[in-house]
Amino acid sequence: MAAFLPIVRSATLEGFPALARELGLDAPALLRQAGLHPRSLLDPETPLAAESVQQLLEAAARASGRTDFGLRLAARRSFDSLGPLSLMLKEEATVQEALETLLRYLRLVNASLVSRLVPRGDVVVVQEDLVAYGHAAPAQSMELALGFMRKILGELLGPRWRPVSVHFRHAGPAQITEHEAFFGCRVLFRAGFNGIACRPSDLASQPRGGDPGLARLARRVMDGALASEQGTGVVVRQLVLALLPGGGCTAEMVARHLGVDRRTLHRQLSAQGETFSSLLQGVRRDLVQSHLAHGHLPLSESAALLGFASQSAFAYWFRTQFGCSVSRWRKLAQAGEGTSPLISPASAAAPRRTRRRTSG
Repeated sequence: MAAFLPIVRSATLEGFPALARELGLDAPALLRQAGLHPRSLLDPETPLAAESVQQLLEAAARASGRTDFGLRLAARRSFDSLGPLSLMLKEEATVQEALETLLRYLRLVNASLVSRLVPRGDVVVVQEDLVAYGHAAPAQSMELALGFMRKILGELLGPRWRPVSVHFRHAGPAQITEHEAFFGCRVLFRAGFNGIACRPSDLASQPRGGDPGLARLARRVMDGALASEQGTGVVVRQLVLALLPGGGCTAEMVARHLGVDRRTLHRQLSAQGETFSSLLQGVRRDLVQSHLAHGHLPLSESAALLGFASQSAFAYWFRTQFGCSVSRWRKLAQAGEGTSPLISPASAAAPRRTRRRTSG
């Protein structure tokens, strides 16, 4: 049985389109080949399948011939891309406590990472491992992860801080000059672990900057997110959002990624008053409402983002859900009758004089 498919926020790929263009790559084509839609990077909170992200980075490294692609992407990622978590880290008493806070909430940012603090002799290692797929270790994803951790530590400790050493399990390139320049220390490949070795005295330091009021607000937001993610329905919704653009979002696929069979998934959802179909259609209705009410996305792109193989299949689904065609809905919206939220099937099918807006 396959393991649960982790979800990562699209903020993980911050700077990817610009880096790809700089290296002469076709970013939209690479994203689509990995089962991701280019528009999924517009919102940093969009959930992405970690497996697809790993495949994307490896493909980009091969296509560009840059063995340091993951590090180059890490260099473009900002500390603020951690969202509310970035506000919390700077308010902890020590850098070690900040790291412990980061590790506690990490699955909300990147559920494909397993991180921990490990004492090793006279150093403490921020050790990280990835949930990997296939036979090849995701070297670029690992270098992106440790590269971004290096940036986080630099933000907390100041621009002059340097690690003791950096370690990777995978084999390194012929020249590691760029890796050592990025980390500012000795970089070892084919090591027994992936991690950044730090001095205990550094971790005992107080983080730079911070705002206590904003940090308290951020903690409430993150604690609420941790509490809400526990239900099966919430997890399935996240998986549906991540898998839809790839066109393979089925109950069987979601169950496989959760590490259960379809019957178990059905039973767990039923206990919460849900079905897979109701969640899938709910996600699609929410997405199409956003597409039509807040933008001018071509129907072909809307169809792809919602997981439909063709525009005609999308058009048929839309009519069954809302009782009219997309063009009809847009005409009603222009006339002030079909504006967000979307009209329901019942109201769309009703005579014009009785048609009204709904709240669902």
